[in-house]
Amino acid sequence: MALADLRPRPSARRRMNMFYLLDTSGSMRYNDCIGSVNRAMPEIVGILREISDSNHDQSDIYLSCITFDNEARELYDAPVDVKDFRWADVKAEGLTNLKAAFDLLEAQLQSGAAMSAPAGHLRPAVLLLSDGDPDDGWEEALDRLQANLWFRQAYKIAIAIGCKPSNIEMCRALTRFARPLDAGGEPVIISIDQLDRLYDVIKLVSSTVSRIGSSNAAAGGRSPAQRIRDAIVNDAGNIVGVNIPSMLDDGQGWY
Repeated sequence: MALADLRPRPSARRRMNMFYLLDTSGSMRYNDCIGSVNRAMPEIVGILREISDSNHDQSDIYLSCITFDNEARELYDAPVDVKDFRWADVKAEGLTNLKAAFDLLEAQLQSGAAMSAPAGHLRPAVLLLSDGDPDDGWEEALDRLQANLWFRQAYKIAIAIGCKPSNIEMCRALTRFARPLDAGGEPVIISIDQLDRLYDVIKLVSSTVSRIGSSNAAAGGRSPAQRIRDAIVNDAGNIVGVNIPSMLDDGQGWY
């Protein structure tokens, strides 16, 4: 037997998939929100790489981005190891076809390329960012998505840009999306009033979710889902123009 055959081999690492659903409709041009997204995402990729590397033998982070306007598009057709992920700047135009984004996410969650790993998976995370009322059909698409076992287990965070209670359909869509389902805890929705802080919020949420979710360890009796929510609520409150809305009792929106 060769000496090389006696050397210890690294154990297979589990995978945590992070899915971003990013609104690229025409209204995202307002106050250069789309510019904030384009500036933040390359830095987020770098942050995720550092967290993935620091996990040692625990887990690798894989990243998927789906953008949606008149239609939905995948930057990659399956989650990609953050070491290999390259962001391509996006433009803002068209309407808000959230239905198409939900359909693409469901297809990825059913894909063997996305949801198979030799050592298994940690809970995935899904981050939805939007600034306007979605087009028709999103409810049926979300119903199908919520029947998917991976989505039910996922950490779900919604970022609402410039939303007011009068945006009833947007409130309903993001509230329904953010229901924790089998992940436990409470819905996490972040509402941004000062749009120049969008960059800070995207980085905060990404760092918190990936750091806690990829370790998959409870602390002080709290589940990872509750730890993520607590950390986001605490840190987001320190950013001017950002708040965590209270949920309406009927679960249809916030105030």
